[in-house]
Amino acid sequence: ANPWLKPGLPPLLTAPGPPPRRAMAGLEENVRAASARLLRLQPAQRPASLEKLTIWLRRAGCCAIRLQQLVQPATLARSMLPLLDGHPKIRRPLQAFAEGAADAPSAEACADMVQASAKRAASSLVHMADVHGSFVQATKQTQYEWLCSQAFGTQRCEPPLLAAELLQNGMIA
Repeated sequence: ANPWLKPGLPPLLTAPGPPPRRAMAGLEENVRAASARLLRLQPAQRPASLEKLTIWLRRAGCCAIRLQQLVQPATLARSMLPLLDGHPKIRRPLQAFAEGAADAPSAEACADMVQASAKRAASSLVHMADVHGSFVQATKQTQYEWLCSQAFGTQRCEPPLLAAELLQNGMIA
């Protein structure tokens, strides 16, 4: 019996709370997700070596964590505007959201994650407008709900780095 998890894990890892609303420093969220998934496995099913753990982390999806509500909707709208210069019909409703709220950019949110969210949302919005024309014709409430649904980011890390972090923090033996 070679259990990977040491007894007496910190409470943070044994009882994960609701999904985070901001980007965490470093690999904290990835470590939390990996620890929670490892805890759900029977001891006999846990990876038996660091190499197997690395493979398991890649397959288990612990290396790409979706962070909900990474950025405020107004900040996302402001970040999307420069990406939609060639689409004035789409820009008009977004400008109302970008100017209408006084949210400051999220201090916790990494600039590259905000830009990635804005780029992904702008691409989706252009596609929706080209295919359906639905965003421009939608109500303000529907537009706002769509904007909120796009305010997420993905925190990625390499499996060997995550495995090393788990080992360094004493979460695996």
